[in-house]
Amino acid sequence: MRKQRLAAAQSVAHRLFAFEKAIDDAFALGSDLSSRIVMARQEAGLSAVFGQDAIDGVVRTLTALAGARREMVGTHHDLKAWADDIGLKEVGWGDLVKPPKAETADAEAPVEPRLRAVA
Repeated sequence: MRKQRLAAAQSVAHRLFAFEKAIDDAFALGSDLSSRIVMARQEAGLSAVFGQDAIDGVVRTLTALAGARREMVGTHHDLKAWADDIGLKEVGWGDLVKPPKAETADAEAPVEPRLRAVA
């Protein structure tokens, strides 16, 4: 029974890690795209007005990806709890270097805006 549970958990873990990597890769590509749009505009000697709509679109997409990543962090924690519940607590999955508990708790908290009005 334990062997079956371990095999099932490993198949879920492999897909979880692949999904997390896909989100991270998309985030990195989006960041690169926004930077490239700015650099291309400057290289072409165009006004800052050019490409703003495109940059806005990339930023909205990156914001959505950040939310998706946050949700996957929560899913990761939920699946770890599930593995613990079925007797696989001592099994390590993925990267074994984890952030401090306080940092992972912060990742699940709602994001508060960090901008403030200045005079």
